[in-house]
Amino acid sequence: DFVNVVFDQSSLMTLEKSLGNISDPLLKQMLWATLWTMVRHAQLPAQKFSQLAMTQLKMEKDLGVLQLGLDYLIGSFWYMSPELKKGYRHSVEEFVSDLFKTVPVKDPIKIALFSRYLAVVRSDSATQMIRGWLNQEEIHSGFKIDQERRWAIVFRLAANGSPEAHDLIKAELARDK
Repeated sequence: DFVNVVFDQSSLMTLEKSLGNISDPLLKQMLWATLWTMVRHAQLPAQKFSQLAMTQLKMEKDLGVLQLGLDYLIGSFWYMSPELKKGYRHSVEEFVSDLFKTVPVKDPIKIALFSRYLAVVRSDSATQMIRGWLNQEEIHSGFKIDQERRWAIVFRLAANGSPEAHDLIKAELARDK
């Protein structure tokens, strides 16, 4: 059976303030899924969801909850008008970058944040930064830029229309031999 849960205004206000304080990861994932369904059914504006997500995810310590919340946050762009999308994209790019910088290198969350950060990089400054990562063995005092991560960076640079994408791909192919 299927149940479509919709939060009322009072419940939404409570979640805006305290979703991150819930200790049960399964319950949090269910709440995030309900919020996301509300966005998809046009019952919660995507920009309001994005604001809530950026407020509540900054303190998230559970890998599964963080990945789910970030995936929904990134997906929320599809439900925004073109005028709103650009500003929110930039805000989310900075938000994920800040999270990535602050998480300790040994924390598995760092890996998830790396991939989510590459997914949101669009600005010239962030594109230049990740381009610079290709010239380094590690970033953030110990986060290794291995072969898989190098290809992920090259993929993002190509997707962003980097004029040197073709040369970077050739260089990575040669490096792989």
